Amino acid sequence: MTVRKFCYLGSILSQNAEINDDITRRIGAASAAFGRLESRLWKERGVRLSTKVAVYKAVVIATLLYGCESWITYRRHVRSLDQFHMRCLRRIARIKWQDKITNTEVLQRCEISGIEAFIIKAQLRWVGHVRRMSDSRIPKATFYAELPSGTRPNCRPLLRYKDNLKANLLSTGIDPTTWEDLAGNRSKWRKVCVTGVQHFEEIRIASAVEKRSRRKGSTSQSVPAAESSDTRPFTCDDCGRQFTARIGLVSHTRIHRK
Repeated sequence: MTVRKFCYLGSILSQNAEINDDITRRIGAASAAFGRLESRLWKERGVRLSTKVAVYKAVVIATLLYGCESWITYRRHVRSLDQFHMRCLRRIARIKWQDKITNTEVLQRCEISGIEAFIIKAQLRWVGHVRRMSDSRIPKATFYAELPSGTRPNCRPLLRYKDNLKANLLSTGIDPTTWEDLAGNRSKWRKVCVTGVQHFEEIRIASAVEKRSRRKGSTSQSVPAAESSDTRPFTCDDCGRQFTARIGLVSHTRIHRK
């Protein structure tokens, strides 16, 4: 019997080796775990925010990122996971969208990193374990294996795990040519991973803040001061009545058309 996908040890294995279905399953399982603690913990006002975040990391994040060490993530996957991550943190911290608080500030209040930092840290620590395994172990043999024949298509092919690993190493400031030597020492590799992930998160936050300020600055520069003011009067040509918003003038002009 041939199937396109099946569940093995809690993860969805698909025929095309993509993780779309696995991501959907992980988000559903994490959402269920989050919902079970809604009335018992998240809504409790007598529990500290730090305690709630610690439980969230131990229960929800662990469920959400189960098996992420072997994921080959694209930006769409990171966005889906990050949206769920931020939605949960806002509910835990009781932050509504009307408060107009950025995701960066939410992470700072909860003292937690973005979801991509969790994935990178888990993958780097796992490849360190694989590097220190004996050559007879199946994970290490599979990790360093290569196909004896075959060619890749001319168009951009799908990402391989080593492509994803190389991108993670570069984003954390680790040299892809010397990471195996560093991973040989467990304590040293763990320190390098922690430092590298912190460096990645700092750069990501700085980039998000700069992007937001640049977007807000371009918006304010593109709109003249007279038009951007909320108190600018809009005058009706028929009766001379003034309105502070254009929508009020539009609704008023419908009266004269009748």
